[in-house]
Formats: sequence, C-alpha cells, structure tokens
Amino acid sequence: FMHSGYGAEYGGYDDYGAYYTDRIWSHKWAIFDADSWAWDPFESEEGVLVYEYHVETALYGTEGSGVTSIGVAAHETGHFLGLPDLYDTDYSSAGIDSWGIMSNSWGWDGTGGAPPSFSAWCKYDLGWVSPTDIVPGAGTSTYLIRDVQTHDEVYMVTHGYPDDEYLLIENRQAKGADKDSPQGGLLIWHIDEAITDDNNQEGYPGQSGWPENGYHYLTALLQADGDFELEQDGSADAYDVFHRGGVNRLNSSQNQYPSSMSYQSGDVYETGFEITWVSDSSDAMNFTVDFNGSVSNVTLHDYSGDLTLTMYDSWGDGWDGTYFTLHPMDNSSKLLSYYTLADGLSATAPVDVTNNNSYVFHSWGRNLYDSEISWTLDECNISGTVTTTAYFSIDTTGGCNEYIHNCSMLQVDMYDSWGDGWNGNVFSLYEQDSGTEVDTATFYGGYSAVQCLGANASTCYYFEVSVETTYGSEVSWTLTDAGGAENSGEIGVAAWFCLDAGGNIYDYYEVTGAPTAAPTAAPTTAAPT
Repeated sequence: FMHSGYGAEYGGYDDYGAYYTDRIWSHKWAIFDADSWAWDPFESEEGVLVYEYHVETALYGTEGSGVTSIGVAAHETGHFLGLPDLYDTDYSSAGIDSWGIMSNSWGWDGTGGAPPSFSAWCKYDLGWVSPTDIVPGAGTSTYLIRDVQTHDEVYMVTHGYPDDEYLLIENRQAKGADKDSPQGGLLIWHIDEAITDDNNQEGYPGQSGWPENGYHYLTALLQADGDFELEQDGSADAYDVFHRGGVNRLNSSQNQYPSSMSYQSGDVYETGFEITWVSDSSDAMNFTVDFNGSVSNVTLHDYSGDLTLTMYDSWGDGWDGTYFTLHPMDNSSKLLSYYTLADGLSATAPVDVTNNNSYVFHSWGRNLYDSEISWTLDECNISGTVTTTAYFSIDTTGGCNEYIHNCSMLQVDMYDSWGDGWNGNVFSLYEQDSGTEVDTATFYGGYSAVQCLGANASTCYYFEVSVETTYGSEVSWTLTDAGGAENSGEIGVAAWFCLDAGGNIYDYYEVTGAPTAAPTAAPTTAAPT
C-alpha cells in the first residue's frame, strides 16, 4: 500500500503540523480476521482479502510533493520475500548497517534513493546465488571473484564449522546500488543460522562474558579493521572491506581479529581457514586461501599483555587505516595480532608474547598521512615510524631485547616501496656450479625485511627475485657480505658473484632477466688475496 501524506520515519513535524507519532511508519505486517481463531486473512465488506502487507508513504520527507524514495519500499519487499531485519531492532548496535538493504534502507547518502544491495546471505537465503564452497587442498589456492553487482559470484567456507555456521565472501564495489559506498573490496560474512534473534544480540571481544555468553549476530560482517564498530557504537565505513592497500588478510588464530574462528553457542575454536592475500579493489579481484592446521578448541586469552605498545599520531586523528602487525620470526606469514590508533594523539595496547621466542613487527596498510605515525615498544626500548620493521626476542625470563641480524656470511635486505610486502614475489639463491637452490624467501608486509642467507665461503652463487605479480616495480633488495660491502638491485635483475674464504663478495656482476639455468662454469677470476 502507498498512503497519502508523509511517513513517520522522517521524524519531526510535517507541512500539515502533524508530529511523526501521529503519522504512519512504513512497515510490513499482517491483517487478521478479528472473528477467527485460525489467523485467517481479513476480508473487507467488498470481499477483498488482505493478510500480509507492507505500506509506505507516497511523499518524500516532511514537506513538498516529491515522490518517496525507493529504499523503504525495497526493504519492506525484502520482508515480503521472507528476509528478517538485519539492523539491531533494539538499537543497541548497528547490525550490518549500510552494507545491506535489510539493515539500512536509506543508503550511504541517507536519502533512500540509492539503497545498498542485498547482502550475500540474503541472496543465498533467497536462492539467488549458489556459492562455491572452498575446500582444503594442497597448500594455498587463489580464487577469482567478480563484483557481485553484475555477477552472481559468492564463495562459501563450511569446512571446520558446525552445522548452520559458515563464511560467505563477496566482491562489493562502489557501483550500481552501492555507488556511494566509501570503499570497494571483499566483504566477508560470518553466518550462524542457529541464532534465533537475528541481529539483536551483538557480541565482541572485551564484552562482559564474551564469547561464552554466545552473543553474536545471525549475519555478522567480519570488519577488516577488527574494531567491531558495528557491534558497538559505530557504523559502516571504508575500513570494513578487505583489499590490497588496506587490510588484505583474514586470520585463523585466537586473539587475532578479524578471525575465522567458529563461535556457535559460545564454543570458540579455530577452523584453520585463512585468507593470506587479497588483491587491489576492482571489478575482478583475487584472494589466496590456506587451511592452516587442524581444527582445535582454544581458550581465548584476556588482554593483559606482556609488552606495551604506545602509538602516536602527531595530527591527533589516529592512524587513518594504517596498522602494525606482529608475526613470529620463524614464520612471518603467520599473523599473531595487529594494532592501530583509532583516534587521538596517542594510546597504548597490550602485546601478547611468550618467553624464548622472537618476533617481527611492521606496518601493514598505508594512507596519505604516514608521516604522522610513530610508536614505541616500551619494554624493548624500540621505537619507529611507519617504515620501520622491528625485530625483537623474548628471553627465558620474559626480558625483551632487539634482535640484531649478525649474519656470518651473507645478508639480504628486502624493500617494498608501497609498504605491503612483496605480494608473492620471492627471492632465490642458487649455487652456480650445480644450479641447486640453497635459500628462498619473501616478506609478507611492511616496507622492509632482513634475512641471513645460507651461503658458504669459497662458493659462487647467483641471486634472483621472481616476477610473480604486477607489483614488481615496488621491489628492491641489497646483498651485504661478511665485510659489510653492499650490492643492490631490483626485480628482474639477477646478481652473479662469488664469496671468498672470508665471506667477501668478488666477481660481482648483474644480468637483466634471470637465467633459467646455471652457467657451465664458475667465473675464473681468482679471489683477492
């Protein structure tokens, strides 16, 4: 039904002096026969039957004769199709806010003229999409996903989850119905159809009793920044989506948010599913997944922390989407936790570490205001800026010391000008005589990384960096020998050299375009005396 006059949802007083409480609020409901106990439809004197209905105003706003916008009518039609409200109907949190029309029919601009798309779960529930289930394979796998506005492509992850709980992944771009969204990228949804109160029961880390209280949404957006703003007093924003240049990783382990952990009925455990890389935001995106280990029950830590990270922003508005990540030094692809300054000049955060382990700490993501950022790891007496990569060790008594790479023979420093690691590009070190690969690695985030190479004295090598992605122009490197001499290069340049008995480089030369096989003989120039 379309009713005359102005809708109550616009609030205030209208042109006729009617306060919103005296106007009709757009809604979906049903009319029953008052004389029936069987919930029969209402029948008018003219024989017209009405049961379920939805009603909206014909006019926009509270004055004038402009026609109403489509948002509310589309939302109520969603109810007709069987979809629930995905905003928090007790208004204690935001639900999924502007990432779905069943939560915010007014859209990003607040007019209702361009309401957001139905979320991936809504489309799946209605049978409009048939998600592709991602299952464990050998190692990592990379998937292509096109924008959901023009393709019916959605991925699902059920492995490791109990019945009725799963993830949905869609590529949402700022186009079509979502043209006003602040950022395109991957939306990753955590669904638990065992929830019976839709999106009214918000739950989040730090909430009293969580996760044992079992509180979470039916359809929760795994917000890329991990701030759980939708569950608290925030709203949808550009930092909710996954993309290269922002957050491009979904974790699997405890105390790492966003996380793929299962939480049905308050029973929290790791599923082992990770997204290890996401491409730039575009109509056709790629993402790489890994099932990292077996499913295991875990106990969530509290947030006491062993170290203190103090974060600073000289402008006073927080880090604007840049954040820092913590990794074990022996597995820098594994994300342990991450940190950002949401707002203000400074803040502290606890850093959970364990004794007798070493760690890497570096930036991930970037913005136009990186020069404002600085930080200190207080107990370690280490400080830095956005370009700093910190290495530190925790000794057997819990003491923190900066880790210095004292490479006995050969060291490689790896650099990335964008600050998000090498995105799949890897270096390799080969013996010249045999062509045997003796070392290989990459780095997964930040502006720089250091590694000692497994080289031997009195041996000749060649060093190259593979071209695995379109971001090779960001990549460069420096080789440092035992005597401190440095030689630098970039992607697509192979370095050929020998090490003398003291680990010093000689006979160094570069070839553009790495060879596919070792030369038949090592250089014949004698080592310096």
